[in-house]
Parts: sequence; structure tokens; C-alpha cells
Amino acid sequence: MDKTGLFWKRMPSRTFLFKDELKKTGFKAHKDRVTLIMCGNAAGFMIKPGLIYKSKHPRALKNKNKALLPVYWMNNSKAWITKALTIEWFLHCFILHVKLYLAEKGLPFKVLLLMDCAGGHAKNLEYDGVHIEFLSPNTTSLIQPMDQGIIRAFKALCTRSTMEGLIAALDDDTEDFSVKALAQL
Repeated sequence: MDKTGLFWKRMPSRTFLFKDELKKTGFKAHKDRVTLIMCGNAAGFMIKPGLIYKSKHPRALKNKNKALLPVYWMNNSKAWITKALTIEWFLHCFILHVKLYLAEKGLPFKVLLLMDCAGGHAKNLEYDGVHIEFLSPNTTSLIQPMDQGIIRAFKALCTRSTMEGLIAALDDDTEDFSVKALAQL
């Protein structure tokens, strides 16, 4: 298990779409952030990602059932992981999905969970059949399986999807089109 920040409104740094925005006084580049909790096993099974957003009920999800989303929805005013959110994810997402996966495979509930020892992670996580190992500080980027390409691949896929959406919008025959206006939606 590992977490990562995703600035979902920020354009890739290698494009020149918002170059003029950086020169404006009093203007900040988009920093709308979510935190993603990614977890999987060596066989390629990925647990439903946890998503931490700053709002409990964002306007875009008004009258939507968050349980039907492809992510496990949590909220924090700064969109950061906290000990309480770690416990919530562990009990309501991790345990549930791992139990279903192991039952499907006909395997006993015996799990090893690798986590880094970040300040936002609860150290008192316990559940029968789950052994938790905390990785040593400053070694996470070297030996954490999620840091070995899974998170990077996910972020690359998100960027690609965003860019494909922009290109598709540009290919439409709309005369009053602004990439900047589309990106700010």
C-alpha cells in the first residue's frame, strides 16, 4: 500500500498551454489535489483505490451514490491522509476487498501488508490474519512495490487521458474554443 498526491487540474509541465499564467502577478497555477491510496498484490490484483478529496459532498457528485464510484471515497479538508483515514481505509476497503479476493481464490485469510512509516499512517492497525510490516524510513522509493512503477503508470495514464480529451475537443468544429477554458472546467 502506498499513497500519492495527484494534482488533477494541473497540466503537464512539458506543455506550453499555461506558460502565460505563470507570469501573471497574483495568479497561482492549478493546485487542486487529491490523495490516492493504491494497493495490490504481486499477482496483479489491485484493490479499489482510496481517494481523499477536500470536500465530503462535492458539487459534481451531488445526488450520486459514492459507493458506486470506482474509488473508495474519503475526505479531509487538505486532501491529505490521516491516521483516522488510514484506519477507515484499512477496515472498510482493504479488509473487505482482500477477503472477497481470497474467498474467490479459495485461499485462507492470511495477508502481509507493506506500508511506509509516513506520519499519516496509523501504526496500531490490527486484524486477525493480517500481518503489517512498516518499511524503514528513506527506503520506500527503493523497495516499495507500489513505487516501482504502478503509481507512475497510473499518473501517466491520467495525463494521457486528459490530453486525449483535450485533443478530441480541439478536433471538434467549434469556433469559440479555448483550451484554457476547457482545462479550468
